[in-house]
Amino acid sequence: MVEEIIDNIKESISAWLKQAGVETPLVLLERASVSEFGEYSSNVAMRYAKELGRNPLELAGELVVYLGEHPVSGVERVAAVKPGFLNVYLTVAAKVQQLATIRAERSNFGQNTLYKGEKWVVEHTSPNPNKAMHLAHLRINLIGTSIVRLLQASGAEVVADAVYNNRGIAIAKVMYGYLAHMKQAANIPTDIAYWA
Repeated sequence: MVEEIIDNIKESISAWLKQAGVETPLVLLERASVSEFGEYSSNVAMRYAKELGRNPLELAGELVVYLGEHPVSGVERVAAVKPGFLNVYLTVAAKVQQLATIRAERSNFGQNTLYKGEKWVVEHTSPNPNKAMHLAHLRINLIGTSIVRLLQASGAEVVADAVYNNRGIAIAKVMYGYLAHMKQAANIPTDIAYWA
């Protein structure tokens, strides 16, 4: 569905450029680097501004008006930004449909062989058995599990490990109490150290 939306946007922009005087326009839409800039972006106004003898930002603005008058299904809005980029924002419905398509048709979506043949050990979470886990533990667990799955999808053999953190003041207090109890039970004088 998204591929169809992109093709329709390219056709609309090409039609406008042909009306403006560009004989064979080449329209490229690229994934936006930052989500604030929409899903796709194009530098078509800057590419043809010199050929048309126009300011790139004004040209981009006119393209936005044209695309507003000739809406493309699945496009929420198009914005012109300095120095002449077009930012394309898709509707929520289009994004949800794309996710549904990926889930239904592409069970191996994102898999690659970048780390094939490598073996990784990822240690994460490390819960303390002496006290309850809290939200921060869950956060670290989710991050660690995500890293493991990304590495596996990239072909790596991954060993996920969690160190049970049973060291610290809580264990020291338990051991001190245990040893004190053992001294009392064995009637060992308190001035003699007992280390069993």
